[in-house]
Amino acid sequence: NDYLKAPAVKQKRRQTTQAKMAEIFKEILKPYMECIEYKDFNQPVERLFSVEKFKEYKTKIGVNELMDLDRISKAVDALDHKYIASADTFILHVKKIAKNCRLFWGAKHDYTAQAQNLVSRILEDVEKKRS
Repeated sequence: NDYLKAPAVKQKRRQTTQAKMAEIFKEILKPYMECIEYKDFNQPVERLFSVEKFKEYKTKIGVNELMDLDRISKAVDALDHKYIASADTFILHVKKIAKNCRLFWGAKHDYTAQAQNLVSRILEDVEKKRS
């Protein structure tokens, strides 16, 4: 019947910290998810490509490496620890968007430049929140 006992204070504090971090990350993501300039990064790539193009994408990127703002937002909403354990883990997932563009489209493609701009702006916002 240990599951009926009240959670330890340390556990409760951690959950509160995670909830606060999730709130900050959602606040950071919101303007970019609403921005028309970044609309292609707001939804899963499988919705943007034909079936054949998506197969090519998965082969090049890796099925476990798919990343977009919607995936990050949903994981933050769910308090998924691997996304919100720290600002650094959040940043790694955001950076994966630009990395995937670079791998698939190449370093000089417009999508890659746009993704890098998105990542840079989010990183600036994270740094502002850290200050």
